[in-house]
Amino acid sequence: MPIFHSCAGEVICILHKISTEKNVIHVLRLKTHVKICGLEAHPSVGHCLISVLVDIGRVFDAHEVFDRMPCRNELLWNSIILGYFKHQEFRHILIVYKEMK
Repeated sequence: MPIFHSCAGEVICILHKISTEKNVIHVLRLKTHVKICGLEAHPSVGHCLISVLVDIGRVFDAHEVFDRMPCRNELLWNSIILGYFKHQEFRHILIVYKEMK
């Protein structure tokens, strides 16, 4: 398990770095790599990936990551709702809110 956490930490660092560049292609490539490696289910990686996707305007990709999360905590719910709010997708906020109940 320590290797998994080590990889997760590295992926989070990379996500933070590329999020400042706002490079959609790099983020989407890393999203694919994270999914293939199975790190998407890691709560911290999933949250960071959702946040970065929202920041670059890919809120529906962020929701795709959110949907695949095996365990959704308050931080994840808040991130996806805030992402839809940030991009004025109010109808989707209501859908997610109803799903949360």
